[in-house]
Amino acid sequence: MLSGIGPAKLLRQAGIPVIFNNPNVGKRIRNHSLNTVVFSANPNDHALPTNDPNAIYSGGAFLPDPTGAAPGRRAVQLIGIGSKGMLTLAILYLRPKSRGSIRIQNNDPLKIVLADEGFLANPEDMEAIKNIFRNYVKNIAAELEAIDSSYNLISPGPDVMDNDSKLEQYIKENFDHNHHQQSFLRMAPLQKGGVVDRRGNVHDVKNLIVADCSCFSYWLHNRTPVKAAN
Repeated sequence: MLSGIGPAKLLRQAGIPVIFNNPNVGKRIRNHSLNTVVFSANPNDHALPTNDPNAIYSGGAFLPDPTGAAPGRRAVQLIGIGSKGMLTLAILYLRPKSRGSIRIQNNDPLKIVLADEGFLANPEDMEAIKNIFRNYVKNIAAELEAIDSSYNLISPGPDVMDNDSKLEQYIKENFDHNHHQQSFLRMAPLQKGGVVDRRGNVHDVKNLIVADCSCFSYWLHNRTPVKAAN
């Protein structure tokens, strides 16, 4: 937009000469959701200290949708974050259907952009995240406790996990932000909301290519099959 490519009305309001009027620029932004759950842990287990034979690697995993839909595609990322006596599990839902927008405020390149990332705007995303809690988180809690009784799920508690409205409230209040913004320069034909073509060339602008996360998420997440972790 600062270079004159975007919605013409917005560019003129910002005092930027219009190089190419493309109202699709800044639309359809998506971002992965981020929630956390907390377990008590054995204080004798150390997360990642150097040269400690008793250290554990909490690590992470890519998993498919817990409902069984598209079992060959990544839909969930789990990341373990260890600390003394505690284990935090970060939960990222990788296939949100919600979309938002991003735009400049004025022609100052140092002025932060305005973004509405539309988190949970599509109700299907909330259902998907609840399924992650009900399936993966519950199973992980049971497995950890069976291995070592020091490991117990403390947040959210059982009263929240088994109550639909309380779980929704927990997800909203526990919601965090991550910097995985994608798809606001969509790779698609111009007439279908695109900003760049399949090679990253900006539509109707010569010798300009976009090669970053802003254009690739729709293509990456929806067209490239991957083998999910067991």
